[in-house]
Amino acid sequence: MKVLFSIILTFTFFGCQSSNSTSESKYGKNTPKDNIKAKQLFQKCQRCHGERGELHAIRKSDIIAFYKKEEIVEALKDYQKGKRNKHRFGHLMKGIVSDFSDHEIHILAEYISQFKKSKK
Repeated sequence: MKVLFSIILTFTFFGCQSSNSTSESKYGKNTPKDNIKAKQLFQKCQRCHGERGELHAIRKSDIIAFYKKEEIVEALKDYQKGKRNKHRFGHLMKGIVSDFSDHEIHILAEYISQFKKSKK
């Protein structure tokens, strides 16, 4: 009985704790590790969208720094599926984001969505 009680007690204190005790993730706020990965992913975007998402890519696209996180996620997923061709960039964008995982799309979207809130 004491063994069963100690197992339940251990599970209660250690097994039910969140693994991200210092920050969020799983599509909430990025963890520091997520931000490092998102910054690496964003290097693919910087060529056209600018260092902080402040440019109209090839003078045509929207300024992505003004997008909300949910809008970025939706746009990237639609580009991935070939369902979005805004400003005729669908094929180009699909090639860029085709290998991004769902997690990478979300952390990249969170990273980009913070640009409008912070100044360099």
